[in-house]
Amino acid sequence: MAQFWKKGASFINWYFNKLNTNPEDLEIVYNNDSIVQFNKQTFQGRNEEGKLKIIEYLSSPDMKKAKYKIVDYTTQPSIENCIFIMVQGYVIPDEAHPEVDQSFDFSIFVHLAKQDNAFLVLNQFYAISEDLD
Repeated sequence: MAQFWKKGASFINWYFNKLNTNPEDLEIVYNNDSIVQFNKQTFQGRNEEGKLKIIEYLSSPDMKKAKYKIVDYTTQPSIENCIFIMVQGYVIPDEAHPEVDQSFDFSIFVHLAKQDNAFLVLNQFYAISEDLD
């Protein structure tokens, strides 16, 4: 069980470092079968230029300007050497949006599947909390 915790922790640290600095580098953990949902928008497959739609979204100007801070995470082993990861944290909007003077809570669920001696994101759910007042 400890090995899954270490692998999950290592993945989360690497993933958020790349998300905050160079999201294009995340392409190595996604493939055509990966499905990612960001606040009810679903991304899978490739665009007309052959780029993964997930990476196209993660490297879009609005996504690249925000910074993500991890507050807590947990990992669990699953069948067939898969790993489930749950991450909670907050997103800090960029300075280009002065009307937004606060951070937003986020939650991410990741299903890592082992393929060819590496872990790939098979499913990922990403949600930013919204003020419902």
